[in-house]
Amino acid sequence: MSSARLLVQLAEDDLRKIVRGEVTALLAEERPAEPPPVLLDREQLARQLSISSKTLDRLRGRPGFPEVRLGDSPRFFVADVLAWLKASGAGLRLVPKAAP
Repeated sequence: MSSARLLVQLAEDDLRKIVRGEVTALLAEERPAEPPPVLLDREQLARQLSISSKTLDRLRGRPGFPEVRLGDSPRFFVADVLAWLKASGAGLRLVPKAAP
């Protein structure tokens, strides 16, 4: 059995483009793109945190609660609120899971 060889000549710029494209593709596979931050309104955030709107309003009254405004409407980045809850404690208590 004989093996055939194929010799291809590429211009240096073409080779760079090919290598750059392959490297970019490999890096994209290794690091999945992060979803953009989610900006929620008051009701959406309360649902996301599984708390009442009244409880959310109490938390919003505490110093440093992360909130942005779009006009007169408060909006919340979920990641910022979760980080604030973890850092501040905010009266959180762990509830043990019920035994199966």
